[in-house]
Amino acid sequence: MGIVPYQIPPRRNARRQASTELLSEWLALYHRDARVFHNLRLGPAPAVPRGFVPSPEIERMLKRRNRYADAVVVTPAELLVVEAKMDPSSAAIGQVLDYADLVTSSPELAPYASLQIVPVVLWPADDPIAHRRAAALGVRVEIYTPSWYEEWLREGYWRMQSTRQSRRAIARGAGTPSPDGSPA
Repeated sequence: MGIVPYQIPPRRNARRQASTELLSEWLALYHRDARVFHNLRLGPAPAVPRGFVPSPEIERMLKRRNRYADAVVVTPAELLVVEAKMDPSSAAIGQVLDYADLVTSSPELAPYASLQIVPVVLWPADDPIAHRRAAALGVRVEIYTPSWYEEWLREGYWRMQSTRQSRRAIARGAGTPSPDGSPA
């Protein structure tokens, strides 16, 4: 019997991203009984011009532009601010540090103010350079490799790379490359 994924609330987009699946499985294995906030918008409403006092309706609309963490996990001692990425990179580190800074100004998380805030990046594979950078900046690195990772590498990752390659080729005016990467 395989892992029963943690139930992440469905989004409007029915197609779930691989990073969402990664997060779902990790939560099911390691934080099944924890209180979890998914895609929680963090911080106050974005800045508005000086002297402008937005109505509650405008403030709600502005908050839709806030940053959001993939998950905020409440454990007995910590508040884990999680950013999951299929491609380990330093960019995720900057994102999760931003999110961790915004936790204290998020009203939904006020009941957990006494907990230690821990920024966490979740990757399916390790990148030694990004891992060292994360550790130096106080970001916890969690590595969880799902059973479907190899398939994702074969199908999803290379499809994503060929799409990027196609866009670059079209931008250069070279046309769409063939499946083997050579210009068509």
